[in-house]
Amino acid sequence: MALSQFDNATLDDLAYRIEQGTVFEVASKGSVANTPARVTWLFRTGRKRVIVYDRTVITNGDEITYQAFKGPTVTNVGTPITPTNRAGSLGLTPSSRFYSAPTVSADGTPIPALYMPGANEPGHHGAGQFSREGQIRILDPMTDYLVTVTNEGDVVSASVQLYLMYAELEPTT
Repeated sequence: MALSQFDNATLDDLAYRIEQGTVFEVASKGSVANTPARVTWLFRTGRKRVIVYDRTVITNGDEITYQAFKGPTVTNVGTPITPTNRAGSLGLTPSSRFYSAPTVSADGTPIPALYMPGANEPGHHGAGQFSREGQIRILDPMTDYLVTVTNEGDVVSASVQLYLMYAELEPTT
């Protein structure tokens, strides 16, 4: 365990990496019409190894599926979204890039999908959510990852927010 440079408190690995300026976060909101519409994001890793600490998807729709893919065929990256460093102005600049609404001709290799039931009809309202804080996922350097949220329901359109917190680390030998 390391000690904080600010007050000598004991730090776990995530807090240590935040203090070192290697942890970033990004969020984006989108809308998805009725079935089978989907909203998409592209996460393009840089030369550093990426450790995902938290990935959260929140939606107000019903019958929503979250799916990620490795190695999509990207024809247009979409609109850039700038990640924020968790260490504020003390942090480094991320080598990874994040985009909303990319255009792809092939999704790539699927990572297990997650179904998020909810309810949104007269007299009922529920939110579907997927949150995996603390369950890390390690991403390869120089690799594209497509994130999709698909509205499987035929009743209502939905708003969707994606939140991602990750560390970028120099590869070790």
